[in-house]
Amino acid sequence: DLGAVVVIAVFYTEQISMNWLVLSALALVILIIFNRFGIRKPWPYFLVGVLMWFTMLQSGIHATLAGVLTALTIPVKPKFDHKLFIDHMSNLLNSLKTTKNKSGDSKELCIIHDSESRAVLQTLENGVHSVESPLQRLEHTMHLPVAFIIIPLFALANAGIPVELSTLGQTLTHPVALGVIFGLVLGKLLGIAGLTWLAIKLGLGKLPEGMNVGHLIGVGFVGGIGFTMSIFIAELGFAGQAENLLMAKTGVLFASLIAGLAGYLWLRFATKAQS
Repeated sequence: DLGAVVVIAVFYTEQISMNWLVLSALALVILIIFNRFGIRKPWPYFLVGVLMWFTMLQSGIHATLAGVLTALTIPVKPKFDHKLFIDHMSNLLNSLKTTKNKSGDSKELCIIHDSESRAVLQTLENGVHSVESPLQRLEHTMHLPVAFIIIPLFALANAGIPVELSTLGQTLTHPVALGVIFGLVLGKLLGIAGLTWLAIKLGLGKLPEGMNVGHLIGVGFVGGIGFTMSIFIAELGFAGQAENLLMAKTGVLFASLIAGLAGYLWLRFATKAQS
């Protein structure tokens, strides 16, 4: 997706307004300063990120790049290191245990009337909040609304693929549809599995424990499932070309079905046979 955003920013920018672009760059500098000075609250990044999105939109560069640049500036390091966090949490849990013992033999810890227990629990909550990086918290917070609201709305608004069985064969043999299908199914397979295998052979990395080349091929197949960014680029690339846009969208849909089915079958049966 990041590669797709870069392609959009580079190849789908027709005219650039330097004044607005300078303002976008200024907003990016402010975000970097926030990061350098250790600002960990999300709202300053959100406000300046929205400003950068607007100025980038006005500059002529596709505004999707603003979201990527904003995310890159949000702190990714936790406030406390993990060893300090574990020691701190252990001490707090011991304090909570001591407080519980003082309360008697009750199996339940009642904190409504126990200010000491409330203080310990609040400190525990603050400690957990501090050891998690702002970027991780933001990702966790946004996961559900993005997965169940934003992406489905995007899909419903941009799909618009009328499929007629009488012309389906002609549609799927159209050069645009074939290009999309081969690009997603075979291109992703060769790109993900092939380049990862090459990197391993060159000593640039290694597979995680328990993973083999068969699993890697399965990941390459599954990587061909493309919808949001594929349709987004199709909308940009075939603007004003209704027929080609329809062929591209149909190709995306069927390529995703083929890649998903191939990935499932490969991971379900081929990897089992190898093991």
